Amino acid sequence: MKQYKYFFIIIALFYNFLNAQDLPKNAFNFMHLVFPNFKINNISLEDDIYKVTLENEAIISFNGYGDWIKIDSSFEPIPQEVLPKKNS
Repeated sequence: MKQYKYFFIIIALFYNFLNAQDLPKNAFNFMHLVFPNFKINNISLEDDIYKVTLENEAIISFNGYGDWIKIDSSFEPIPQEVLPKKNS
């Protein structure tokens, strides 16, 4: 049973040590361009999906290449520059 305890502690520590520099380059650049004024509270990685939680509780999900796949924000509007341009 102790082995499992240590395993989960190591996993928890791993998740806490991810920072912005650990993101794929595209994701890192996206965060600096689109959300430059928001502090990152947490970054997690699971099944090659990075989830970045900001101080305003918005969550941005990126694939392993750093392309955003989902933005979940209940309190702040999603920046217009990330939305696809309308075809004329």
